[in-house]
Order: sequence, then structure tokens, then C-alpha cells
Amino acid sequence: MRSVFLANVNNVDMPIIENILVKNKINFFIKDLHESSLNAGWISPGVSFNERMLFVNATQFKKAKNLLMDYISDNYD
Repeated sequence: MRSVFLANVNNVDMPIIENILVKNKINFFIKDLHESSLNAGWISPGVSFNERMLFVNATQFKKAKNLLMDYISDNYD
């Protein structure tokens, strides 16, 4: 599975977005740069402890993007 970066998502919205992606059978994984940096013994400049990187299957990117845009427009307008 080739994955592509979709968005930085804050920790508050992440469980909701995970649920949306699982419900729509979109393959994804999450990368926490803050945690990775701490484990490595240093913190990357500009890394936020309040967000994570969301990667999705490249073939499902457009569908995942549309679902994320729908979630944002429904909750942040």
C-alpha cells in the first residue's frame, strides 16, 4: 500500500476522523512527529504536540479528502 500525506489533524478531532475513515473503509495510518522526536532524544523545530500527521492509501486519497472536507464544513463553518 502506497500512502500519501493528507493533513495535520489536531488530537481533539483525530478520534472522529479515524471513525469516519474506518466506517468508509479507507486505509490510513497516523504519525506523531512530536512523540517520534522525543523518542529519538530531540524535538524537531515547529513540531506541534497537539496534532498528528494523517496518511491515507494513495488510491483512496480523493475520497478521504472529500470526507475530511465534509467534516470540516459541517463542524467549522
